[in-house]
Amino acid sequence: MTQNKIKILWILNGCGLVSNTITGGPLRFFEVSKRWQARVDIDQSLLTTSGGETMLSSMGMTIPTVKIRCSIFGKKEYYRFLKLWSYVISTLTSVSKLKKTKSLADTDVVITASDYFCDIIPAVFLKKRKKETKWIACIYHKETHPRERPGNLISNYITWWIQEQSFRKIAKQADLAWLLDTAAGDDVEKRLQQLGMDRTKITKIFVGIDLKQIKNAESTDKKVDAIMIGIRPNKGLYDIIPVWEEVQKLRPGTSLHLMGGMSGHEPVFKEIRNKKLDSCIKLPDENGSFINPDEFYKIIKRGKVFFAPSHEEGWGIALCEAMSCGLPVIAYDLPVYDRIYGGAFSPVKCFDTKAMAQSIVKTLNDADEFQRLQKAGFLCSEQYDWDKIADDDLSDIINLVSTD
Repeated sequence: MTQNKIKILWILNGCGLVSNTITGGPLRFFEVSKRWQARVDIDQSLLTTSGGETMLSSMGMTIPTVKIRCSIFGKKEYYRFLKLWSYVISTLTSVSKLKKTKSLADTDVVITASDYFCDIIPAVFLKKRKKETKWIACIYHKETHPRERPGNLISNYITWWIQEQSFRKIAKQADLAWLLDTAAGDDVEKRLQQLGMDRTKITKIFVGIDLKQIKNAESTDKKVDAIMIGIRPNKGLYDIIPVWEEVQKLRPGTSLHLMGGMSGHEPVFKEIRNKKLDSCIKLPDENGSFINPDEFYKIIKRGKVFFAPSHEEGWGIALCEAMSCGLPVIAYDLPVYDRIYGGAFSPVKCFDTKAMAQSIVKTLNDADEFQRLQKAGFLCSEQYDWDKIADDDLSDIINLVSTD
C-alpha cells in the first residue's frame, strides 16, 4: 500500500455504449465514491465505458476516469447480442489498458461494480499482475435457473452460465464479496460458499439515500394524495388502473402523481385516458426527462402517501426516499420489504388490488394511522444514510489492506 494513502480502482464496464437507466450498481458506486473524495487518505480512479462515463458525468461524477472502448464501429447496442459483444470488447480493451498503464495497474484495491465478466476478468488480471492488490467484488443478484425464468431458454442459459463463471472466479480469488443484505444476497452467499469462499470474506452491504439533501429540499403544501415512482411492468404498471378505479369508488377525486423511469407504459396511459382517469391521475412527461434531485424530492413532498405496487424488488430505495420525505408507504408485502423496512410501511397482500385501494384510502382518512406510519418511516429511513454506508464500506477496505 502507498504510504498514508489507499489507491482504489473501480471497474464499471457494464453500461456499454449507452446507458439510459441509472441502475443500483452505478448509483451505489457514485454515492459512495463521491463521499470518499473528501478524504485525503483515499486516491480513486475509474475504468469504464463511454456509456458509463456519460451516465455518471450527468450525475455529477468528478473522479479521474479512464474510458475504454466497447465497440469497433457501432454507437448503440440495438440487440441483446450486441450488448454481450460490447462486454467482450470492453474486457479485452480493459486488460490492454491495464497492461499499458502502470498507474492504473499499481493499485491497492480494485472494486468491481458488478459480476459481469467485463468487470471480473480485468480484476483477475490485476490480481495476477500484483498479488498484493486486494479485490472487492460487488454482487447484487443471482440469476435463477434457465428453466425457471421466462424468455428464451438458450439466452437464459448463456447469461446464467456466464454469471456462474464469474461466481467461480470471485469465490476463488476475491478478497472480499459485498452482497446486499436481502434474500437475493443470501442466495449469492450460499452459492459462493458452495464454491469454496470462506464466510469471513463475505460482507452484507446496504443501499442508501441522501438524507441531508432530502431534508434540505423545499417542503410545500400537500397538493396530491398519492405519489408513485417507477412506471414499469415489474413496478406494478398494470395495477395502476384497477387500484385507482377502486380508490375512486371509495374516495372520489383522490389524486395520483406518476413519476420516474418508464417502460411499456403506452397502452396503460392510453387506457387511463380512455377511462377518463387522467382527471385524477397525473401522467409524467412522455419523454421521461431527467429531474434533478432537489426538484425530485420537492415533488415527492407534495404527496400525502406513497403508493408502491411493485411486484419485484432488489431493495426498494424509492420507499426509503418517500419515508424520509414524510410520506406513509402502502406497498405489497414483498419479502424484501419485510426484511428492510419491517413495520415502517402498511403491508398489503401481494397483488390484491382491491386491498391496496382500501389501504390507501384508510391511511388518507385515518389521522392516527397516517401519523404512525409517518413516524415509523422517518425512523427507519435514518438507518440508510449514504454517509454512514460510505463510512462502513471504507472500514472494510481499511481492515482489508491493514492485514498485509
